[in-house]
Amino acid sequence: YLRQHSISARLMSRINRSVKFNIAAQKSQVQEEHVELLLMVSQGLRIELDFESHSLVLANHSFMNRYIEECPEVMRRICHEACRTQWYNDGDILFHGGETPEDPRMYILENGALTYIDLNAVTARVSNDGSNFSDPSVFICEAALWTN
Repeated sequence: YLRQHSISARLMSRINRSVKFNIAAQKSQVQEEHVELLLMVSQGLRIELDFESHSLVLANHSFMNRYIEECPEVMRRICHEACRTQWYNDGDILFHGGETPEDPRMYILENGALTYIDLNAVTARVSNDGSNFSDPSVFICEAALWTN
């Protein structure tokens, strides 16, 4: 497919690396949607499960940590309805300045590194070289996420 559509060698290499990374990630971590028995768990227990699985990462963010302490019931719902784990590869671009995503989101880095470039065109790029934003207590977010 990639050759038929004259995709550059550089992009083909990134796609192949991404596929290999995602296959390895799926093998090393069981995905919730692949555990059929979880379909038999009550909604209340699913909310608790999602809270426990996401709240440790969210607690690294000072605002979220305070919200967990002050409003645990609200955070249980947020963890259940809004939190998703997503893997990105070295060089992936998460967003560009000025774009309006259909599904706005906040990124909280669990591991790896993130490079944030603002040259009148904001770009956030995943970087596995240990550069910017590798400290879990550091976070970034587009201001548009917090406004309407």
